[in-house]
Amino acid sequence: MFAKRVAALVAVAVIVSAALGGLTGAAGMVLGIIATSVTILGWWPPIRLLGTVADEISGADPDLPNRKAATLGTSYVVVIFLVKIPIFLLLGLLARHLGGAAAACFLGGLGLVYFVLIWWLLTRDQRAA
Repeated sequence: MFAKRVAALVAVAVIVSAALGGLTGAAGMVLGIIATSVTILGWWPPIRLLGTVADEISGADPDLPNRKAATLGTSYVVVIFLVKIPIFLLLGLLARHLGGAAAACFLGGLGLVYFVLIWWLLTRDQRAA
């Protein structure tokens, strides 16, 4: 249900951007949503990995094995973390290059993704109950 609401919110945001800024406004909104989503998804695994490393170092979780060698998952986390910033910057520059309302709508898409993240965090416990 939450995913449907988010999809509807994104669709409305793109339609409003198109109505206010034309095709470049809609493109800017889509680029902003994609860039910020990639950035957030790029941050999520490193944060979880740091929590796991902290548990391994402190010995808080006895079920976690002490691994010294880098695993494929760790390598993936590092690559995604390093790639997310250039993707964000390239999509932002593309929105700026499009001109018109694209840059402003890019920032609107950025804000929309963060508001959806906050919405998800605030309603997460309510949906689980």
